[in-house]
Amino acid sequence: MILAAVLALTGPGTPAAAADPGVGSLAGASVTIDATDAAGGEPVTGFCATAKPSGAGACTEGSTLTLRDVPAGEATISVQPVRTSDYLPSAPVTLTLADGAAVAVTTPLTLGGRLSALVLDRATGAGVRLACLVLIEPASGGLPSEGRGEYGEYEECTNNNGKLTTYARPAGTYQLFVFGPERLFLPEDQYGHQWVGAEGGTGDQRRAVKLKIRPGRTTQAPTVLMDKPGTIVGQVTDASGEHAGSAITFNAWPIFSRSWNGAAYPGDGTYSFTHLGPYEWPIMARPTEGPDGAKFPRQWSGGTGNRYQAETVAVRSGETSRLDLTLQPFAAIAGTITAPEGGTLIAANASTGDELGYVRFTGSGPYRLPLVGGQRVTLRWVLNSGRGGVWADGEQVPVPKGGTRALDLTVG
Repeated sequence: MILAAVLALTGPGTPAAAADPGVGSLAGASVTIDATDAAGGEPVTGFCATAKPSGAGACTEGSTLTLRDVPAGEATISVQPVRTSDYLPSAPVTLTLADGAAVAVTTPLTLGGRLSALVLDRATGAGVRLACLVLIEPASGGLPSEGRGEYGEYEECTNNNGKLTTYARPAGTYQLFVFGPERLFLPEDQYGHQWVGAEGGTGDQRRAVKLKIRPGRTTQAPTVLMDKPGTIVGQVTDASGEHAGSAITFNAWPIFSRSWNGAAYPGDGTYSFTHLGPYEWPIMARPTEGPDGAKFPRQWSGGTGNRYQAETVAVRSGETSRLDLTLQPFAAIAGTITAPEGGTLIAANASTGDELGYVRFTGSGPYRLPLVGGQRVTLRWVLNSGRGGVWADGEQVPVPKGGTRALDLTVG
């Protein structure tokens, strides 16, 4: 069995093409799946299974189901517990199947935990509906694309009473970010986004409360108090005062994801957006082109790669605050990369985990990774075949204020 990429489902607990157990339309193999607790081996009831690329799928209320008529060849099997379960999705496995074969697979499922939250309007105490929550591990980088239906992720948003219990998450420590409701049928900009603190919102992740998710338990978050948003405006220039075009946002969206929800694209060197709660916020400038065409690297306000050292702006409900940005030019890490095939090298700030630059390579040869200077980064690589890893066990690489740091790399 070969570990494979996680399969996208039509929704948590629902296979891409659901079918009754034992029902199929193509001759092929049958795959019987037994779900068990990874720790104790006890049966786990209530799950769906999907076989890719055929799309064969079924759900059961028990602990065993059979997928029939799975086409011969390579098939990747994924198991997703029902939404109400505390168990986590399985690691998908890839099988090589022959026509008429009967294959049995035992799928161990790990017990996770969930988070319960109540989101209220600070002024009125009323529940806030359709506020969407994202859990993120401290110092693991910018907010993911989770919550917008991208890359197989699904929104976890409050009901009409402002209540929400999340789907199961791996045990660990998390911080909570809440997006104010933004839908076509809701009043615009009624609430601002926030990191959730112990007694209210904050724009500084370091001040967000840390929440423990434990196996088989539901953790109660502090009551989330939503405030009215304010507006931020400013100019974006280079050191000479020339206008500099860039996407302006409040988050270091991962490399290759789409920035959304509050980003502005200044064409004349000015920007404005209204989505953040009334707290102190750092602001990010994200070039609108790739590293070869961009004039400036990704950077936080104040010209830094470290979000915790960024210049912040005080947002005030219903008012306009100003933050002008002077973008710093490229520094770089460069040298020779030794790799078995092509891929991508990605740099993240060592303190925050924010992804701040990348370069593609076609195999062994020279490389140049452009970044904003004066920070320390860690490097990870992803080969075109899908294999990836972290260079030198996460060793921190200093990036000079200006110029290029020489560094030869071996990956793969």
